[in-house]
Amino acid sequence: MTNIYLFMAGAALGCTLLVAGIQLVSNNLLELAEIPIFSLLRPLREKDNKTFFKGMLVSALSGSTLTSISTLIGLVNAGLVKVRAGFLFMAGSHIGPLALLFLYSFLGFRSALVFLSMAMIAQFLVRSQYGHWFQNTFGLLFGLGLVSLGRYFLMDGLTFFSGVDQQFLGSITDGPYALSLLTGIVVGSLLSYIFRSSVVALLLLMIVRDSAFFSLGLLFPAVIGVHALGFFPIFQLSKRGNIFSHRVAIGQFFVSFIGLGTGALILLLIPWNLQTGTGMNLLYFFVLLRVSSVGIFLLLLGPLRRFIKRGWPEKSHLPPNELAQLGRAIDMVPAMSLIQGSFHLAKFKNIVDRLFNMTEQYLTEGAASGRVLAKIKDYERITDNMHKEIHRFLAMLAENQLTQNQSKTLMQYLKIADELECIADYLDKIASYNTRYIQSGEKVIWREDFMIFFNEVKDFYFLVTQNAPLLPEVEGKKVNILAQKLKISAEALREEHLRRLSSVEGSAIGLMTYSDMVVCLRKIRGHTLKLNQALA
Repeated sequence: MTNIYLFMAGAALGCTLLVAGIQLVSNNLLELAEIPIFSLLRPLREKDNKTFFKGMLVSALSGSTLTSISTLIGLVNAGLVKVRAGFLFMAGSHIGPLALLFLYSFLGFRSALVFLSMAMIAQFLVRSQYGHWFQNTFGLLFGLGLVSLGRYFLMDGLTFFSGVDQQFLGSITDGPYALSLLTGIVVGSLLSYIFRSSVVALLLLMIVRDSAFFSLGLLFPAVIGVHALGFFPIFQLSKRGNIFSHRVAIGQFFVSFIGLGTGALILLLIPWNLQTGTGMNLLYFFVLLRVSSVGIFLLLLGPLRRFIKRGWPEKSHLPPNELAQLGRAIDMVPAMSLIQGSFHLAKFKNIVDRLFNMTEQYLTEGAASGRVLAKIKDYERITDNMHKEIHRFLAMLAENQLTQNQSKTLMQYLKIADELECIADYLDKIASYNTRYIQSGEKVIWREDFMIFFNEVKDFYFLVTQNAPLLPEVEGKKVNILAQKLKISAEALREEHLRRLSSVEGSAIGLMTYSDMVVCLRKIRGHTLKLNQALA
């Protein structure tokens, strides 16, 4: 009875520390690498073979194939990543976490003492004047310490489980090959589904082998199960998205299926009742499965793409949701969700850029550009929808536990979205006021002065947002000087407008409309300045 209690206590404590530590390490790695990951994901092109290596890097930083592919599914669903690029990125995401898996496999009680001692020192530095530089360092060290302790307590607890394999489960390896294979796959699949992480599941299997001495004949099929069921959470997620995200999920299914077949063939070539070897044999077998299944998938990528395209045609898909959380709010990974939100902000900013250019064209060409006015109205509606989607997505993210830096980033993104939406609204108003002039048939005497000011405001906006939503490259002092110059120019236009009012140069409606247009430009200048403050 005592052995059962010690086993359950050690297993529960070890699993808790192991999972918490891995999550802490992944979250802090993602926070540290937020800008590099954004730079890696942003230029994902359909015919760029480097996308495979980008998938490797992103999944290595996140420490999870599931996390990186779920973010990819969201980007594909939003139309920001093409399907072929998604296939390459997905394939690379199966390789990246292997580096962290090797690291975790060498951790133990001594490494726990080292990492936790270093974390204590980092905690003192966090409280210092430059503490924000050490927050993620503390999180990484503390997370590695928890993983080390988790492995130690699990191994210690499972020693009280030694011998149960021979009593209850050992006979399975003496049965038919298919039964033994199926039993192991079910065990591995359950572990992978419960913990939603192939890294955690494989670490558990390695610890079970090293401490409780389970037969490798049972654990090798379990490793196949860990790899084979990796597609299931993504498949469930993709069903809530459009057909393109579903195609990427089907591609991951083929990677899992290839690994299942490859693993079954490999087990036919080795002694089935193999008893010698450590948990590292399981890790080597898992690496072999991942590399071989990804390699075969890439070799067959062309035929598989055509098969998936025919099997899941585009005619049945709904229009893509620009930004949507396909799963539950509790399943969101804050760091990756913020990166996904930054992608949408970059697209939002691109729409406002086009709106500026189309408004300038409409002001210059007037009645000759009626189609441009229709596009301006369409783009303004698009910005309204994007603004709502960003707020809805970030509101769901706010339901999770966020770090201080993540909370600041979330509020920053909300502020950026608000300022971009205000700028888009005022550009739409300028176009509407210009329509009023065109319909009145009045001769416009102020257009040259107004267009000079419009171009100055436009250049100011593009200068501030050239790197959005990342930090601006231009110095804040220069931005403030330019903003003050624009304010002076606006005052000069205002004085000239007052002179026209006093001399009655033009109709009252025309003068009032011109005044409203100048006010809109002044508002755009003000919101651009606030946008710079939000980006800084």
